[in-house]
Amino acid sequence: MVVNKSKMELMFMKNKKAEIPKEITAITVQNKMKILGIQFDNDLSLTSQADTLVKHSYKMISRLRVLRRSLSRDDIMKVITS
Repeated sequence: MVVNKSKMELMFMKNKKAEIPKEITAITVQNKMKILGIQFDNDLSLTSQADTLVKHSYKMISRLRVLRRSLSRDDIMKVITS
């Protein structure tokens, strides 16, 4: 099996003062990663996940407001619950 270094990412769960080993400089080191749809930070806080969910929610609310003008109430309820 061959590892594709351009697709390889690494995230350290570390103290801010720790240094990255020089042996892994060919691999991209990330501060946050998305694994199975959940964003993890290197300090294991879910701040970026919460920010993403809030941003996505505001986009969906905006889209629903546009739809509200052109659809009936029953159709809007079907869109919301689908």
